[in-house]
Amino acid sequence: MKLLKKEYLRDCNIWSLRLSFYSLKNFLKNLFSFPFFGGGGGYLMRIVVFLCALFLGFLNAHQKDGFFIEGGFETGMLEHAETHTKVSMPCNEALCINQGYYLSHSSEILKPNQNVAGVTFSTRNIIQTSIQGNSLKITSFLPYNLSNVSLVMHVNGKDITITHLQELPQFSQATFDLSLFPILKPYENDKNISFTIEPSIYSSMDTTRVLDAVNAIKVNIIGTFSNEPTGDTYKWHGKSVSDYVPITGALARDYIYVLLNISSLFGSNAWKVALENAPFAFVNAQSPFDPKNCAKDRADFNTCNTNADPNIYGQAPAWCAEPNSQGCHIWTPKQVWENFTNQCGYNTNSSASFNDCLNIQGSLKDDNSTDFGSVKLKLGVINSNANVYGRGWFGSLGLDEDFINPNNKIWHTWDWQNSFPLYDIFHEYGHTRGYSHNGDMTYPNNKTMYDICEGANHTDCYEVHAGYAGLSEEVLMQLAKENKLPINYNTLNLQTTPNYGAKLPPNLQKNPSFGYRLPKLLQVSSSNHSNAIVGADVKLGYQQYLNDFFGFSYYGIFKYNYANAKGDINTINQYGYGVGADLLIDFLNSYAPNRHHNIGNFISSLGTFVGLRVFYNRYKLIDEVKNRGNLNVVFGFNYRYGHSKYSLGASLPLVQDSMKVDFQTPSYSSVVSFEMGVSHFNLFLSYGWVF
Repeated sequence: MKLLKKEYLRDCNIWSLRLSFYSLKNFLKNLFSFPFFGGGGGYLMRIVVFLCALFLGFLNAHQKDGFFIEGGFETGMLEHAETHTKVSMPCNEALCINQGYYLSHSSEILKPNQNVAGVTFSTRNIIQTSIQGNSLKITSFLPYNLSNVSLVMHVNGKDITITHLQELPQFSQATFDLSLFPILKPYENDKNISFTIEPSIYSSMDTTRVLDAVNAIKVNIIGTFSNEPTGDTYKWHGKSVSDYVPITGALARDYIYVLLNISSLFGSNAWKVALENAPFAFVNAQSPFDPKNCAKDRADFNTCNTNADPNIYGQAPAWCAEPNSQGCHIWTPKQVWENFTNQCGYNTNSSASFNDCLNIQGSLKDDNSTDFGSVKLKLGVINSNANVYGRGWFGSLGLDEDFINPNNKIWHTWDWQNSFPLYDIFHEYGHTRGYSHNGDMTYPNNKTMYDICEGANHTDCYEVHAGYAGLSEEVLMQLAKENKLPINYNTLNLQTTPNYGAKLPPNLQKNPSFGYRLPKLLQVSSSNHSNAIVGADVKLGYQQYLNDFFGFSYYGIFKYNYANAKGDINTINQYGYGVGADLLIDFLNSYAPNRHHNIGNFISSLGTFVGLRVFYNRYKLIDEVKNRGNLNVVFGFNYRYGHSKYSLGASLPLVQDSMKVDFQTPSYSSVVSFEMGVSHFNLFLSYGWVF
C-alpha cells in the first residue's frame, strides 16, 4: 500500500511537469491513456491525477513568472456637452436697449493698429457717459463685454435709473438720440449730474466683479496717450531719434490695464494699512547721491551725508533728520498716502496741505494735480530695444512695451520670480510723484530686502521687501491673487469681439427694445464636443503562469491624461489610480533546446489578455477638481522576448456615468456635462520588463 502511494505521488509530479512544459494536446492524450485501474475506477483516477497535476503545476514557478514594471503612452476620447444660459433683466420701469440695437449705434475705440495719440481716459471714470447737445454718449475703455447693466444718473443726492443695457461692449463708443430718454430732458444743461454703470442681479459674475472694482476706484489718473510724452530725442548717426514707439490702440489698451490696477491699489484700504504698518522708513532726498567718502557697509553709513538710502535694517540716515536735513526728508506713511492718492491740499476734511505733502521742502508741488484725487499724465511706450526701461516725472510716464504686455508672466503668476516689470512700473510712477533715485521711494529694486529686527543688537529679525516699490508690489500681488483688481488678465481671452455697427432691419432700427420685452429673457444654446486626450501610464505588478498557455497578472496602475478641450473648457487634466487583474493567454511559445534538461529555455511568446481594472479618477478643469470612480474592461495583445514585454490594448469604462461642472463666463452661465462611459476609452502602447 505504501508503494502504491509513492507511485501516485511520483506520477502526480511527473504529470505536473508535463502540464507545465509540454503542449496541452499531448497532456490530454497522455492523461487519458494513464496505465492504472481500468473501468470506472480508472476514469476516477484520471480526474484525481489531473487535479493533482493542475495544483502542483500552479505551485511550480514557471519560466514566464515574475514581477514586472511597465509604462507607455495612451490616447483616447472624452466627450462633453456645453449648455449656455444668458439671462436678460426685466424692463418694467426703464427703457431697455438690447444688444443688437446698442451695437448698431456703436463703434470701436482704440483700434489695435490705429495711432491713438491724443486720446484721453480717466481711471475713475473708465466708462464715460455725457450729454452732448441732443445726444447721449457712452464710451467704455474697459476690455470686458458687460452684461445686463444699468445706466444710473446721480443728481442732488438722488440715483435715477436711465436705461438698462443688455450688453455694454468692450472698447466701444455709442451715441443715442436724447429723445429716447425723456427722463433726461430736465437735466440736459445741468453741470452737476454724473453717471455710473451699475451691475444688476442679472449681470454675470465677472460683470459684477469688474464694475464693483472700477466703481470703488478713488485715485483718478487722467491719462493722455502720446507718441513722445517727454520730448526727449537724441542724435543717432546724424538723425534725431526717440526711445518711444508710436502709440497704437493695442499698446493703449495694455496701458489702461496696468493703470486701472495701479489706481485700484493706491485707493485700497489694504495699501493704506500696509503703509501705516511699514516697519521701515520712507526717505527721499532731492540731491543726487555722491559716493565720495561714504562707507561701503550699508549698516554703517551715518558718516555719508549724501546717501539717503535706509540701512539694511530699514532705518533712515541720521543726517536726514529735521531740521538739518540738507534736502533729505523722512516721509510719514500719511504723507506718502496723500501724495499717491493726490489728496494734498484738496481734502478739506483733513489737515493735509501742500506744506505737509506735495510741497515738502518746496520741491514736490505737482502742477498736474487737477482736483481732489486726480492727476494728469502724458503716457508713452518705450521701445523694448532702448537702453532704458522707463521714464517718469511730473506730468509724464513712459513704460517698456514688454512690461505692459498682457502676455508677460507677471500678470498671470503674480510672483516675485517674475516681478521686475512691476518694480519698474512702481519705480517710474514714483518719479511722477516727485521722488528721486536717492532714498527708497523709487529705488532700491525688488531684489533688496530689509532686515527688520525686534530684539536688541539686531536679533529676532525677519525680512521685508524694501521701500515703497517693494511694499506696493507685495500688496498688489495679494489683491490680484484674491481677484480684487479691476483687470484679471486670465479672463481677457474669454472676451468675444463685438460686431460694432451691426445693421438692423429698417423696421427695427427705431425700436431699442426689440426682442427684449419679456419680463425675463432666457437665451439658451447647446453644443457637443469630442476631445482627444493624450497621456502616459505606469504599472507595477506580478504575473504568474499555470502553464505555457494560461496565466494571470495582478498590478497597480497610475495614469495621467491631458486634453485641450474645445469650447470654453480649455485644459483638462486627469489623474487615475487603480488596481487590476488580467487573464493571460499565450498561443505561441518559443523555447531554446537545453541538452541538460528536458525543458528548454524560454525565448519568446505571443498572446492576448483580457481583464478588469478599478479606477479612481481625478479631473482638474476650470479651477475645479472632480473625482469619479469606474470599472474598466481591458483587452489587447502581448508580445514578450526574453525579459522585454510589449503590450497593445484598449481600456473601456463599463459604468455609464456623467460629470457636471458649472461655471461663469463674462457673458453667460454654463453647465458642462462629461460622458464617463464607454466613449471615454483609452488606447495604449507600452513597454515593460519582467524580472
